[in-house]
Parts: sequence; C-alpha cells; structure tokens
Amino acid sequence: MSVLKLLRIINLQYLAVIILLVFTFFFNTEGSIIYHSLIEYYLLCVVLISLLTINKFFKNKLFEIFISFFLCFFLLRFSILLCFSPENYSGLSTFISERNLNVDEVRNSLKNLKYLVLSLFISLIILNTDIEKCEKIKNKSYQRNPIILLTLFILFSSFLYNLFLHDNVERLNFIFQIFFNVFNWVTITPIIILTYFTYHTSKIDFINKIYISMVIILYLAAIIPSGTKAGILYIILFFYLIYYMFDFNEQKIVRNALLIFPLIIFLILLFWITGILIGEFSQYKNLNFYVYPEYERDVYLEGYKNIYNKQELFIIYKIKKTFTNFQWIFESLIYRIGYLDFYLDKSIFEGYKEYINLNYYLKSFIDKVTPGFDVYGVPLASRALYYAYFGTFTSNTQSEQMTMFAESVVLFKNYYFLYYFFLSIFLKILFFINKNIFKNIFLKNLSNLYVVIFYFYLLTGYGLDTHLMELFYFYVIILNFGIFLIILNKFFYK
Repeated sequence: MSVLKLLRIINLQYLAVIILLVFTFFFNTEGSIIYHSLIEYYLLCVVLISLLTINKFFKNKLFEIFISFFLCFFLLRFSILLCFSPENYSGLSTFISERNLNVDEVRNSLKNLKYLVLSLFISLIILNTDIEKCEKIKNKSYQRNPIILLTLFILFSSFLYNLFLHDNVERLNFIFQIFFNVFNWVTITPIIILTYFTYHTSKIDFINKIYISMVIILYLAAIIPSGTKAGILYIILFFYLIYYMFDFNEQKIVRNALLIFPLIIFLILLFWITGILIGEFSQYKNLNFYVYPEYERDVYLEGYKNIYNKQELFIIYKIKKTFTNFQWIFESLIYRIGYLDFYLDKSIFEGYKEYINLNYYLKSFIDKVTPGFDVYGVPLASRALYYAYFGTFTSNTQSEQMTMFAESVVLFKNYYFLYYFFLSIFLKILFFINKNIFKNIFLKNLSNLYVVIFYFYLLTGYGLDTHLMELFYFYVIILNFGIFLIILNKFFYK
C-alpha cells in the first residue's frame, strides 16, 4: 500500500490523538503539576476520538478546523504538562505555577474542558453551521490582474510603514493610521492567495510568474521589518483554511505537501531566526558591529579594540547563539502553544470578570471602530487583562489571550453552551448574508474566507471585542474591493 493511500485511510487527526494518548500513557510523571487530572486527559481523548468518528457522517469542516487547532494548542500542551515536571525539566514554564492557580480549581477547569468541546460540536451540528463552498471563475486575467496589482501596492505600502513608521505612528495623519491598521499583510495576503484559487488558470504564464515573485518579495519585505516570527505560520494557516473552501484533488495535495515539507521547515526556521535577530537589533540604540562575551553577558565595544577577547561580527554571533541554543527554542515553542494555560488562568482568576463582560466589550469595540476618536477611552479587553492581574500596565503593549473556552465560562458561567449556540447562529447568518448579498463570485469567496478566518481567530481567544473589530475591518476591506471592481467594470470593461 502506498503512503498516499495510507494517509487517505488514516485520518491524521485520529492519528495525532492516538499518538499523544499513547505517549502520555507511558511517559506521564507523578511530579507533574496537573498529574491529578490524568484521568480527565484520557476522558478528553476518548471524547475527541468519538466526535471525530461521529463527524465522519456530518463532515463539518468548521469542527475539523477546530480539532486541528485544539490538538496543537490544547491537547499537546496537556500532554507536555503531564509528562514533565519542574523536577525533571527546570525549563518548564506555565501559568499554573507562575500565577499560583488553585489545584482544585485547575482540576475542575480541566474536567469542564470536554463539556466545552462537546458544546461547540453539538451547536455546529444541530444548527448545520458549516463553510460555504467557494466557486471558481474561468481564467479572466483582465479581472484578476488589477486585483493582484492593487494588493501588491498595499503590500508595498505595508512594507514602507513597517520599515519607517511603525515606531512613529503618531506622526501619521489619523486617516493613514486607520488605513495601515485595516490594510496590512495579515489582511491582504489572504486576498492574493484567494485570487489565484478563484480565477482558475490552466497554466502559470510569464506574467503570473512575475506577479508571484513580486508577492513573495513584498510579503517578506512587509513582515521582516516588524520583527514578527509568525509570517510563515500565517501563510500555512491561510492555505489550510482555503483547503476547506474549494474542491481539491486530495491525492495531489498530499503529494505536494510531502514534497515541500522540508522547504516549509526551512522557511519556519528562517522566519524564526530573522525575527529573533531583528528583535535583538531593535533593543539597542547605539549598536556596534562587534561583540565579545564576558561573564556570560554581551558587552558591546565603544570604539576601541579589546586585545584580550576574540571579536565577532554581531550578526554572526547572534546567528550562532540562536542556532546552538536549541533548548531555548524548544522552551519558547512549548510556551507559545500554552493556550491550555490561558484557559485555566482566565477561567479561574475572578479579577478578569471586570473586563470579560458584554458591557466592557461594547465600549472597547465602539472605541476601536470610531475613526480618529474614542468615545469611552478604554483599551481592548485583551490589553486590560494584564492590568487586571498585576494592577499596572507595561511600557509596551501586553495583550493576553483568554481562549474561546474561558471566555464562554466567564460570560455565561454554567450556561456556557449558550455562547456556542449564539456563535453558531452568528456564523450561519454571516454565511447566509455573504451568499445572498455578494453577486460577484470573488467578493463572495473573499467574504466567506474572512468569516472562516474570524472563526479561527475566535478560537485563539483575544476577546469578542477584538475579533468583532477584526470582522468589522474585514467587511470594510470587502466594501473597498467592491467599489474598486465596480469602477473597473464601469470605466474599463465596457
């Protein structure tokens, strides 16, 4: 049996759950800070396998997207916390110990997790809320190319903003501030990818190759100056979501994914290292070219040559240090996937209720969508959570995630299932509106893609106010592209 046939038979999500279950069964440690929840972990895995089996009949794509997210950021983290302890791994960092969460409350929150997953699944299935399949347009380069050129221009503008104005945004007119908040590489890149899937082309001609090359160059140029390390992960996310929106040849997809997997790993490392280096450079105002280590800290030369220490170019030193410090990379990675920690912290600590409530959400949402002025003068809930715990704001913006699960518990308490019921209805209404309002196929596909991205962002849990603001901006973008297409059709495509 070929590898491709085997992958088609074995659902990778099933396989991931079983691997984590077996690994945790053999390698869990009694010293784990959540060892008392080991049985809850097993029950959660049984629930996930059962729901995956049931979903074989319903084929709900929104739930499949959720499962992929849950496996990476909840179940994997759950396994790591069960298999490691502060005694056998000193580098383990978790909110459970950092914020002194009560052991009994942690146990209860972990017990409730399977019921929250069930609530989401039932609400999606009962209301039949799922992704609307996108349509394709036969090759019409005269429609597609202007969209690509416009998005390339916006990407170039985003590059200039990140390079020259990101740290001096107050110098910009408020209209330009709004423009760069709405039109950035995170919102524009999905449009470019979607364009190539919507306007179906039988071959990649010379013009297409130029466009694709320019997109890659400008995308890298737009994200690298900001120092972000998530650029390549966003690309993978966008392609993953689009996979559920079009009809693809799965065998071809799997074959190509296996072929380019090494390239994806290389690009992830490249973005990671580049982001780290830019972050290091940005910390120093008077950065010199040479560096030498002394007493386990970096000492930078101030225009003189020290004859007792070997000098290295700063960038070479940082690259070597980053590549050799694999333990730090591993620790950083397992901390970044700690959405389970966010869920536990935000669902247990009572002080967050002051900011996780519908009244506060409404105020912060209004402040963020009113152009150039604030009505209430309050930050987004995710930025107020740090203050809720520590009683002070940091010098830089410090947003904290709450996850969809914690948000549902804080907002509705024991009636958390209402959160998922209302969410399912809201998504269904959005898909219905997109289908009946947008007659242009490209705009319909774009609006559906943005709704799916909105759904994924909700899973990450920065708060309803943040994600409704993002959804509002998404529809502003769609409106602007609609006006752009109307102008093209009226004056150029008569």
